[in-house]
Amino acid sequence: MAYDFDGTDDNLKLDGGVAGIDIDAFTICVTFEQDDATLGSEFSIFNTASALTSGGTGGQIVQDDSSQGYQFFYGFSTTAGKWDVNDVTPATGTVFHYVVTYDRSSVSNNPTVFINGVKKTIGNGELTETQTPVGTAHSGIDSILIGENVLFESDYNGRVSECAIWANEQPDDVCLALSNGFAPKFFPNDRLWYAPLVRSLHDLDQGTVLTVTNNAAVFAHPPMIYPAPLSVMPAPGHFPFALAGPGGLAGPGGLVTPGGLA
Repeated sequence: MAYDFDGTDDNLKLDGGVAGIDIDAFTICVTFEQDDATLGSEFSIFNTASALTSGGTGGQIVQDDSSQGYQFFYGFSTTAGKWDVNDVTPATGTVFHYVVTYDRSSVSNNPTVFINGVKKTIGNGELTETQTPVGTAHSGIDSILIGENVLFESDYNGRVSECAIWANEQPDDVCLALSNGFAPKFFPNDRLWYAPLVRSLHDLDQGTVLTVTNNAAVFAHPPMIYPAPLSVMPAPGHFPFALAGPGGLAGPGGLVTPGGLA
């Protein structure tokens, strides 16, 4: 299941206590599908923060009201940094796999964004810095909020699933795979926090249980690519069943018992 938000005051949150995510270089991945993508409106999809309500925003993925596109936002002491994807229009009925890598250690650094298998950078003209960061990046990041911003505004209407954070800027091949719908489960190295949200709030591979606020509810999970389950094969020269056990060659229902070949 994904989690569905109704565009009023729903959210999923971890208010403090998320270990390890207060780092300079990181990767965030989130899969979402909107029910409301009205251009000129702002919808906050995923946030990290130093504390909810009173703290500063870390990384935020949002449908921006002014650029009318998808934006990555990072909070700084004087002026936040904002980077907009130029060539992807928010839409309903489309599953977006959004991945962003960023290093907050310098105001001169720019993020790289991957959406549905396409890399977006300042250099290729598909990502624009619409607000240059000034000051020091917000630190003390220890909280996660999904479906609203840290002021509990910009309410998101749609579904979110498969959220994850890594402790570095993941390489392009990993980011492209994630943005093509490969689940974060494929990439455990340096992964700090992962909420598949397949079944419930408790379905976390790493981290603490999320808290649900108001009407956020389970919903059908979007199609994703998952690792195949492990199969245990018998060692060479061994049978995968007991010779004398039920169903074995000499056991009940076996080849040499009543009902068997002999």
